[in-house]
Amino acid sequence: MSKKITNTLLSILEQILDNSTSPSVLVLEMGHLKIGKEKTRYRWSKNNISYSEKLIRNIINKYKKNIRIIPTIIINDFSAISTVNTDQIKSRCISDTIYIKKDKVPVFTEKNLRNRIMAKLRKSKLLRTSYDRVFLVGQDPVCNIPIGTVSATDKFTIIPKCGLITYSYIIDIIKLAKERLYNENNLLVGIVSFSQYYEELESMKIGYEILLSTNKKTNTYAIMIYWADD
Repeated sequence: MSKKITNTLLSILEQILDNSTSPSVLVLEMGHLKIGKEKTRYRWSKNNISYSEKLIRNIINKYKKNIRIIPTIIINDFSAISTVNTDQIKSRCISDTIYIKKDKVPVFTEKNLRNRIMAKLRKSKLLRTSYDRVFLVGQDPVCNIPIGTVSATDKFTIIPKCGLITYSYIIDIIKLAKERLYNENNLLVGIVSFSQYYEELESMKIGYEILLSTNKKTNTYAIMIYWADD
């Protein structure tokens, strides 16, 4: 990974953290594995994890115990024919690390993320449909957010956009961050994501935009990095 990228990333983090008085948690989205494309995805994720290990070391050297860091992995399991063995996946990705502990790395599967967010949104009564499109009502009633489409074969089934699944991930990690800091209310949560493909970067951007549109008071920031597997 480029030293220039590392220095830029550390500089951005320093500007944010040095000017914040809130307790801080930094969440790293180290890998986005897709079942069926394990070979290239594992190589790319392992590179990210190696990079994250060095990044965490630099951050800890500067901020000591004043920041909590949570490394995470996302798995696209929509093509999986059985339950994903997350422990096995972590064992294949994480090795020879000091700061990243396998048993401390939460793994999020996209099926679960989708199911949880759809159940939550249906209960919230914030969904609106127009023809075959589904919208989420934001805090600004004029600005509804497109989050999916209605199934052509079942009008009660919603096919969510990837950004909605990423939004579900962001909600989950904010909740997890608060739990790790004993439900601290004035918590600053940072997200650093690594994307292998441009559509993954776009998904993360949309997910974060949905968060900002539905929760104006959120105390978060996001740094999104896109690099291909060379």
